[in-house]
Formats: sequence, C-alpha cells, structure tokens
Amino acid sequence: MRFICGFLILCLAGAAILACLFLTWQFGSIEFSRTANSEPVLVTVKRGESAGGVIRELFNDRFDGRVLRLWLRQNPGLTQLKAGTYEIPPGAGVRQVLGIILSGREKSYQITFVEGTRVRDMLTVLRASEKLVHSLPGEARPEDLPEILDIGDHPNPEGLFLADTYQFRLGDSDVSILKRAYEAEKTFLEQEWKTRDENLPYNSAYEALIMASIIEKESAVKEERPQIASVFVNRLRKGMKLQTDPTVIYGVGDRYQGKIYRSFLEDRNPYNTYVIEGLPPTPIAAPGKDAIRAALHPDATEYLFFVARGPDSREGHIFSRDDSSHRKAVQEYRRAVREYKSEHAAEKRPEQGTQESVPDNGSSQKPEEGGDVR
Repeated sequence: MRFICGFLILCLAGAAILACLFLTWQFGSIEFSRTANSEPVLVTVKRGESAGGVIRELFNDRFDGRVLRLWLRQNPGLTQLKAGTYEIPPGAGVRQVLGIILSGREKSYQITFVEGTRVRDMLTVLRASEKLVHSLPGEARPEDLPEILDIGDHPNPEGLFLADTYQFRLGDSDVSILKRAYEAEKTFLEQEWKTRDENLPYNSAYEALIMASIIEKESAVKEERPQIASVFVNRLRKGMKLQTDPTVIYGVGDRYQGKIYRSFLEDRNPYNTYVIEGLPPTPIAAPGKDAIRAALHPDATEYLFFVARGPDSREGHIFSRDDSSHRKAVQEYRRAVREYKSEHAAEKRPEQGTQESVPDNGSSQKPEEGGDVR
C-alpha cells in the first residue's frame, strides 16, 4: 500500500514537473513575436479587462486557453492590470507585456508651447495635434479662453500660459493642456515672486510677468537676459520710456509684416512703449522660466541702452550706460547689417510698401534723429 501511494505521489510530482516544463515551453515559444510587424503596437486595456483576454488578443490565440489559465493561476501577481494605453515593443513576450501593463506607465505624448509665442499660436499647436481630444470650439479665440477655462476675468489672456513642454496621454483634451499650462504659470510665478530681488519697480507679480514677456521677445540668448532686464528696470526707475520694438509689433497687430515703419513708432496704442510711460497693460507673449527669473532677478548694472551686435540674433547685444556709447554701438550694428546685406545681395527680395522702414532686429533702443530706432 505504501508502495502504491509512493508511486502515485511520484507520478503526480512527475506530472507537475512535466506541466511546468510544458508551460515553460509553451510560453517560451511565443516570447519573441506577436505579429509580423516589427514596429511597436499600442494596446488599450479597459477597466476590469482580464489578463487572459489581453494576452489572447495580443498573441492571437496561439496557445491553449487552459494552459493560459493554469499559468496565470501560477502567476497571480501578473493579473492585476491597470487600465490605460500602452506601447508594446516588437518581440515582447507574455511576461514583458504584462509587466508593462502592470507598471501603469502608459504611452505618453508631448506638446510644446515655444517660448515667446502668443496664445493664438498655442491654439494653432493644439488644433494640429491628432492625439488630443479637441474640446475647444473650433472658432475659439484667445479672448474666449478665460471663460472656457474658468480662470477669472482676463480680457486678454496673453502670457498666462507657461511656455513649456507638456506630457499627455490618449484621452486628454486640449482644454486640460491649457489648464495645466495656466496652473504651471501661476505656480511658478508665485514661487519666483516670493524670492524676488528687493526694490524692483513692479507693483505686482503680473507686472513682472509683463516684463518677462518683453525680455523673452528681446533676446534668445539665455545668458544675457538678466542684463536685458537690468536695462528695462533702470529705465523704469529713471522714468524713461522702455522703447522696445516687440511691444510696437504687438500693438500694431497684423499690420506688422516683418518691418517696423516710422508710423508704427508713432502709433498711439496702449502697447507702444515709444509713446506710453511704463509697462504695457498685458504681456505680449508667453515667457519661459528663464525670462521670468531674469525679470525678478536682473543684473545690477547701470545700462540704459542696448543694440544688437548684428543681424544674427544669436550674437547677442551691446549694452551701454550713456547715449554717446550707445550711438557708437548703433553704428557698429549698422555696419554689420550693411556687410551682411552686401554678402547676401543676391538673395535680397524687393521691399514692399511706401513708408520708410526701420530694420527690426529685436532690440529696444532710443530713437535717433531721423526716426531710426537704432
């Protein structure tokens, strides 16, 4: 009797070993290819969907369902799936597939609001995304966003959305991205405002945001933004007009077509800092974090003027303390522009328009005699 029992136990143990070997072979045989495709595949797992159902769908029922159920019973830790959309790499095996889903690391996408762009540009970027759910009305304008997003009374929401890159998943909406950008701007500005330098000529964090937007448009060179900020801060402290071209461009709207005309500098609108005192009423673009930091932590200088070194914005600017030095710097800029135009004369297109034009190089200067900004 003992012999028979021992034999049966041995048989059962052997069967168990064979079953494990069979399971190992069964699943090992399907570890390397799910389909003929060699590209990653997106898989959406619905809430409550079973691990068996996901595997059968992914592997096209290429193995016995009873074996699958037995294997999953032996591996209960692989069955607690998380709903979402996941990217499965080519050649993924069963364990790898379930591990990806169990991790909860859904396939993500990103959308970028470039520093210095306007709200209208952000709307264009959102509308072009094929991965977002489009909840905004197709005809939504920038001035409609405060009501749509429920973010308060802002007749002009320019600058209220942080220029940054935002990750999102399938099912996220354009509205959710804008809300995140708004909250990101609000949070970052509040944090930086608390640590701002003393005695800055701003009455509120919003005024600092306006300044940051001007700094953003004035220079693409990160390292010189605190110097740019110092010029504007010094001018505000002395009661001087800012005289910054980007505000002129913003104020004339669609009339600007690449050139700043003398008439633009004289245009009486609330954004023309050649006419108004102090800051314009709202930001003129979306500043990035570096520009906000520069506005709140400007360099300590005596600079009152700056002009571009040449037509290439990457070369930065020349800074001056007085009008005489600035005029010399302006002459250097004009010489660099003449040389550039001479070298690229064959590429020059005929100028349009009848008004006298002022070359725009993204700098903010005192107008010289004759009307030139430089």
